[in-house]
Amino acid sequence: MLVNGEQAIGLVYDLLFEKKWLVEKAEKLPLDPLSEKEAVMFLATLDQQSETTWLQLTPNQRSTANGLIMDFIAKCLTTSREWNVPDDLSPPEQAIHIFKQEIERSHFSLLILN
Repeated sequence: MLVNGEQAIGLVYDLLFEKKWLVEKAEKLPLDPLSEKEAVMFLATLDQQSETTWLQLTPNQRSTANGLIMDFIAKCLTTSREWNVPDDLSPPEQAIHIFKQEIERSHFSLLILN
């Protein structure tokens, strides 16, 4: 199933509603380039993460991950890009699937290949 930017924002909303801990109010910190790799890896494996693992990240890493999510939402508002997602996944899982595609496309050099 193809998902456009507007639909992707709806999927991200569902994801953030399910995983409220991703957006709980915390100290506002600037994006930290030194935390980007850990933030990207966390988002690339978000389907395996929990609130406990989120809290194990440093405040800078959490803030950077939040910034990457917000950057993605902003991109969705201005892009004509579409993402192919399996229609048998729940909306939050579809959002994670899109995050993985974007991370592979935009942050491939930061991914640790196992």
